[in-house]
Amino acid sequence: MNVVERPGDIRIECAYNADLSDAATVRGRLAYFEAIPRAVTAGPRVKLPALADDLAESDRRRRAPREKEFRESRRRKSKGIRPRPVS
Repeated sequence: MNVVERPGDIRIECAYNADLSDAATVRGRLAYFEAIPRAVTAGPRVKLPALADDLAESDRRRRAPREKEFRESRRRKSKGIRPRPVS
């Protein structure tokens, strides 16, 4: 991971092993690194447990469409399975 500070902004770059993670997962993790300094600068009195709850909820919302797609895909695949007689 590489963090570059620019006037009024930061840039976070990351190299990752595509065999271990996909781009969406890495983007989600990098979103945490972006959200933490934003939250602290927006409200310096932010409580870490509240921030953790916000990040967890954001992660659930981000993952929800992919999880729904996965469940629907599994349901479609299972509809095509026909039981075989056991001998």
